[in-house]
Amino acid sequence: MDEAEENGKERSSKDDTSKVSLTSQSTYLWNGPSANQFIVSKAPPTIRYIQNFITPEEEQLFLSEIYSAPKPKWQQLLNRRLQNWGGIVGRKSLIPDDNIPEWLNFLINKLMSLPDAFPSEHRPNHVLINEYQPGQGIMKCAKKESRYAGSMLLERRSLLLVSDEAYTYYLHEIDERSSDEVTEDVFNQNVSNVEIGQRIDRQLR
Repeated sequence: MDEAEENGKERSSKDDTSKVSLTSQSTYLWNGPSANQFIVSKAPPTIRYIQNFITPEEEQLFLSEIYSAPKPKWQQLLNRRLQNWGGIVGRKSLIPDDNIPEWLNFLINKLMSLPDAFPSEHRPNHVLINEYQPGQGIMKCAKKESRYAGSMLLERRSLLLVSDEAYTYYLHEIDERSSDEVTEDVFNQNVSNVEIGQRIDRQLR
């Protein structure tokens, strides 16, 4: 199952003085309905998609913190680069290092305040931040032939929750291309701000 991304992001200036204060986290917890109110009915079970889950102010904070990270924190891969927070995923389990910073806990707290997203005993303890340039993507890991089922459009500041059969049975990939065309195969087209036939140029994401 492809993930068509429109999640273009501009780098935020490191000296931006208007970013969200970390001392005001409680103001930015989720106060909307349950995650189950956002099930994508056209998709395999279960995909939930929430537009504008984070605010523009929160986005500004996260981008500023991401690009203020020390250079050694970035790992350059063949088709993307990433930051790893919380530990290393071993063959059997996570090897934690307890290095999740306050600004990422800000986001995790918001996820935990979303009803029916994460059980209280399963608070996220590991975060991967992937950066894709236009034209970059990631292939699915498949040992046998697979059949295309559909795609999701990920809009800026959106939240995608994948669980159940959609997580355990279906494979996921991001095609390596510089633009995406919206088709009837996009599961969430009817709830996104796009029209069938529209072409979306990918930005840094």
